[in-house]
Amino acid sequence: MPSEPTVETFGKDESVVQCLAIMGEIAEEQRGRNRHLDTKAGSIAGFAGTALTLNLTLGRPLLQQRFSSSPLAHGVIRDAFIVSAVLFAASVLAAVVGVLRPSGTDDLDETAIDGYADRPKVITPPPELRETWLQTVKEMALSDRKAGDAKAKWSNIGVVLLALGIVGLLVQAVTLGIAS
Repeated sequence: MPSEPTVETFGKDESVVQCLAIMGEIAEEQRGRNRHLDTKAGSIAGFAGTALTLNLTLGRPLLQQRFSSSPLAHGVIRDAFIVSAVLFAASVLAAVVGVLRPSGTDDLDETAIDGYADRPKVITPPPELRETWLQTVKEMALSDRKAGDAKAKWSNIGVVLLALGIVGLLVQAVTLGIAS
């Protein structure tokens, strides 16, 4: 039977309880960050996909035109069209594959969940049990942070590719304006 908590262990348990509360907030913040990045990546993918579709649909007739005043214009527009399409497609891929795919985070597996109902855990003194749970929450929060960092990196790549695709559209528009 566990001994009665002393002042020393009671103070230690209070610290563990406080750390558990803090780690719970940290873990929730990391999961919220991941959800936010998923939402942003969905917006990036949707916008880039729409821009790609419009570029391909509206650009086709433009590519069939020949500009008599500037033969170079057709080449610039064609190259900007191709580069923009590739950049928009790459932006969609970065958002979908890099961010929206299921991310592998370390979470409680079935064995770990089941372990909290087994005899060794049931007879563990609450302060020690809270310490074990604190370590578990820490590992999950670190894993969520790592996954979030990867999502943020891919989101940034998607945004840069999207921005460069938009620059390609601007090159097409400016070239068309000059050649017309």
